[in-house]
Amino acid sequence: MEDKVWLYDGEPEYVGINIADATPEEGGYLVALELEDGTTRLVATRQPAKYIAGWKTNIRRFGAPEIIKVRAAGPFLQYERIKRTMAGALASYLDESGAYRIDESTLDDAVSRVISALQS
Repeated sequence: MEDKVWLYDGEPEYVGINIADATPEEGGYLVALELEDGTTRLVATRQPAKYIAGWKTNIRRFGAPEIIKVRAAGPFLQYERIKRTMAGALASYLDESGAYRIDESTLDDAVSRVISALQS
């Protein structure tokens, strides 16, 4: 993979402007949601903006932590496989809530390694 790991790295409000939904032929995206509680959630989705809108609904209903930053890579045909492989690679950073306590550079390095390995 090239030096730039993320296709998008910014505020959740602008995901829909910067990332189009992926078609079934394109696959989907690996998305890292940085939350206000200091954790990161990884998701695999074809529709990042719709996923984030759903998360915001859960914030209102259940008090889930706010998304403060979104990073997305892709689209990849094997986006679900990339997410599962990432979950395994980051298992030591997983906390009891099912989120990761990981710094950005460690996450970036892991994403770059996993994507490179799976695409070669």
